[in-house]
Amino acid sequence: QGVSEFNAAATFNSSVSIAGTITYDDVTNVDSVGLITARSGVRVSAGGLTVTGVSTLTQLTLNSDSFPTIEMTTSSTPSIRALNGDFQLRAPGFDLKNQNGHFGLEYTGSAIKLYQGATSPTVRLETTSSGLVATGIVTATSFSGDGSGLTNIGIDTTGTSTFNQLKVTGVSTFSGNIAAGSNLFVGYSTSIPLA
Repeated sequence: QGVSEFNAAATFNSSVSIAGTITYDDVTNVDSVGLITARSGVRVSAGGLTVTGVSTLTQLTLNSDSFPTIEMTTSSTPSIRALNGDFQLRAPGFDLKNQNGHFGLEYTGSAIKLYQGATSPTVRLETTSSGLVATGIVTATSFSGDGSGLTNIGIDTTGTSTFNQLKVTGVSTFSGNIAAGSNLFVGYSTSIPLA
């Protein structure tokens, strides 16, 4: 009992138990049951760092000659959150997958692909160097443009439709009346005057 003071190096061949607080400048191995406070930081040069429990970090910086990897392995669904600010993910490529490992969103560096489906996802939206490619039915409240590049468009109307010019190639069957402002042209030269 009492105070023990060592003015030189001390070697202990077995375990040392300290009930109070120990202050040291340099140590090789630490096996602590309680809380460790490192005033000047913690440097792990080899072997990695294994943490079990909740870790609170004000800032996490990864330094690597190549692209660093953050991997989370949990028994439940992992999550990355940014609180009180924006979340940014910068990488040459990334993807978001569901619990089955199927793509939901993929960025390849040259294109962004949006998938739909839980078990057999299908690319529904994809960016290219010239624009956007959509697979399937596109529904919008309105479309704008001259429509000159649209193909395979059919007209199915049940009400009244007004056209500035309507060119029909082939056989057309009308179940009701046809109204025209002046003349109705049939063929290349024949016109039918309308009253």
